[in-house]
Amino acid sequence: MGKLYFELTNPCEQDWTAMTEADNGRFCNACEKIVLNFADMTDAEVLEFFQKPGKRINSCGRFTEKQLTEGISMPKHSQKSKTTPFKKIAATLIGLSMAGLPILVNGQTIIEVQQPPEYDTIQKKVLVKPAEIKLIEVPAEYTTVKSRRLVRGGGFVEFRKMACVQPIPEDAPIPIAKVQQKLKERGFYQGAIDNVLGPKTKEAVIEFRKANFLGVQFRITPYMLDLLGIKMEG
Repeated sequence: MGKLYFELTNPCEQDWTAMTEADNGRFCNACEKIVLNFADMTDAEVLEFFQKPGKRINSCGRFTEKQLTEGISMPKHSQKSKTTPFKKIAATLIGLSMAGLPILVNGQTIIEVQQPPEYDTIQKKVLVKPAEIKLIEVPAEYTTVKSRRLVRGGGFVEFRKMACVQPIPEDAPIPIAKVQQKLKERGFYQGAIDNVLGPKTKEAVIEFRKANFLGVQFRITPYMLDLLGIKMEG
């Protein structure tokens, strides 16, 4: 089995990726040729191309560095078989190879450079210990406060100066407007001063009596009027 070698006489520096895609290669606008991609062909496919008459004239191809340095393998043909144009061309190629003469070609060389892997350092959180609940005893906190404690119960006596007030006659008019005004001044009445003995006025009278320990009932007495500072006329 012989070897067929190539010699790249006119290296091409055009950008392969910028060429237009075509059958078995790409079209180069600089040389206006189809640049065949021999790098993707098998040895048998490369031989088949160069064994066709006229194919390798002005042909341009893309070869790997291994194809240019190590050549491609050529199978041996039986000497008993009849000579055909195909076998003549094959014999010519074998003759060139045996004579150490490579086939001159135009094109590009693909230099295969082994690219080392790239690594990057990333940070990530890994669960080392799952979460757990712990009961922690919190000590009680104390503070000192002062308080008053009843030692002995007692009462109180209030003395008031009171004029001798006669009871209100049943037919005597009660100054409702003045009662409303005085109750309002003391915060017991929130209604209008309309001189009408309505529900709000009665409720205010009861609250005033309750606050002054006069009994929880609706009743306007001379003592209540005196507490309010109201004097009966007549």
